[in-house]
Amino acid sequence: MPGSAPGTSAAEEQKQWEENSGKPWAQIYYHKAMSTAMGLNMVRGFVVDLLAVFLLIFILQKMGNASFQTIVLSSLSVGLIGYLSVTYVNAIWFQTKTLVDLLDAVVSWGTVGLWLGFWLRKK
Repeated sequence: MPGSAPGTSAAEEQKQWEENSGKPWAQIYYHKAMSTAMGLNMVRGFVVDLLAVFLLIFILQKMGNASFQTIVLSSLSVGLIGYLSVTYVNAIWFQTKTLVDLLDAVVSWGTVGLWLGFWLRKK
């Protein structure tokens, strides 16, 4: 794991940076304790997802009488915006694979769009 010691001069850090360029590197995440409890995380994830859908409904209702197609495409756009601005940008920096995340964004937000397309058009 490349890094510089505290107090290293800027010139020495630059030299180390250039020497390490193109070489393997790693990241380590430190956690105070291992926890296998998923309940609270699942509840928090559900609440966040529900909030995101309510925010989408708010936006769609501000469009007036949006068509089914507009609702579905708007929902897909929200999913793609989330994927591109967070997951894909992180993948650019940390060279990770994101095809599964893209599929998750398209399928989940597409499904929400289909449901909202029927539900909001009934009113």
